[in-house]
Amino acid sequence: MAQVLDYSAGIPGGAAIKAAGYAGAVRYIGLPGYTKSTTRSELDDFTAHGLGMALVFEHLASDWRGGYLAGSENYRRARQHATAIGFPADRPIYMAVDQDVVTNAEFGVALAYIRGARDAAGGDPGLVGVYGEYDVCAAVAAWRGPTGDRLCDWYWQCRAWSGTPVRLLDARHLYQRVGTVTVGGVDCDINDVLQDDWGQHLEDSVGVNDSLGEVTVGGNTFSLTLAKAVKELYLGAYEGGGDAGRLPAYIAANTAAAAWDTPLDNRYGGQVTAKTMLAYIDQHVNDVRAEQAAQREILAQLAQHPDITPERLEQVVRDAVQAANTAHLAEVTAVVREIVGARDENLADEVVDEIGRRTARAA
Repeated sequence: MAQVLDYSAGIPGGAAIKAAGYAGAVRYIGLPGYTKSTTRSELDDFTAHGLGMALVFEHLASDWRGGYLAGSENYRRARQHATAIGFPADRPIYMAVDQDVVTNAEFGVALAYIRGARDAAGGDPGLVGVYGEYDVCAAVAAWRGPTGDRLCDWYWQCRAWSGTPVRLLDARHLYQRVGTVTVGGVDCDINDVLQDDWGQHLEDSVGVNDSLGEVTVGGNTFSLTLAKAVKELYLGAYEGGGDAGRLPAYIAANTAAAAWDTPLDNRYGGQVTAKTMLAYIDQHVNDVRAEQAAQREILAQLAQHPDITPERLEQVVRDAVQAANTAHLAEVTAVVREIVGARDENLADEVVDEIGRRTARAA
C-alpha cells in the first residue's frame, strides 16, 4: 500500500520523500508566506521527482466553525493560491474539519462549511474534499441536496476521534494514521493511500494501477494495468528474447529436477515433482507470451497520450518493474524454501542464492 505524508514544520524536499519510499504529500494551501504553506518551487520539486501533491486548507483547527461563509471564503483563498503556484485547476482541495464534532448543531455547521466550499467551486463536488474524523466524513458523504447534489467527492479520514475500534469510511481516499515519522529533518504525519487517484496533481498522468483497458487471452478477459503490462513485458525481455531458462522460477525448478524426481507434498494438499513444476512454468511462460502482443499494442497507444511525458513514463516503468521484481522474487524464493527445503534445506539455500545471482546479472 502506498503512503503519503503531510507536514507543517518545514519542507523535507522531494529527494528525501522519494528516498524514504513515500509517494508524495498533502500540503497546505491558501496561506502564502506561512511556514506550513506550499510553494511553486515545492510543487515543481515534487513533479521533478515523480511525486504526487494534493492540497488542504487549514488555517486554524476551528476554521469550520465559521460555517457556510467561512467555507466559501477559505476555498476561494485556497484556489487562488493554488492557481498562483501552478496547481491544476481540475484537482480538488481538501477542507479540514480538524476537531471532534459531537452535537447535531456542530454537524450542521460542519456540513455548511463544506457546502460553502462546494458552492465557491462552482457547485462541483469533484473540486472539493473533506478532512476529518469518521463521523464527519460519513455525514458529508451521506448528505444530499434537494436535487440529489453532493457536497464533495474526496475523503481524507483521520484516525483521531474515529472510535475504538476505529470506524472506516469505505469511500475514503486517504487515511491519516496516529504517529509521525521524520523525513528530511521534518516531523511528518503518515497517510495510507486507498485509491489510485487521491486528488494529487500528477493524476493526469497514468498511474501504475490505472486500467489501460481489457485484454482477452485464451477466452479469458482481464483488466490490464500499466504495472501488469510493464511487468509482463519486462519478463519477456528478462527471459532473454525467449530464453525461459533465465526466469527465476524456471531456475528453481530446473535445479531441483537435477536433484530428484520423486513426488513432494505441496501447499495445495497434492503432490508434484520438480519436473512437473517445470512443465507448469513452461505453460505459464507460453501464456505470458500470448498476453504480450495485446499488451504491447496498448502500451504503444499509451505512449501517444498527451499527458504522458517521457520523464513520467520512465518513472512509472521503473517503479512498476522494481515492485514486480521484488514481489516475484519473494514468491519464487518462498516456494523454493517450502518445496525444495522440505527435502534438503542446504539445496534450498543454494537454489535461492543462485536465483539471486542470476537475477542480479539479468537486471
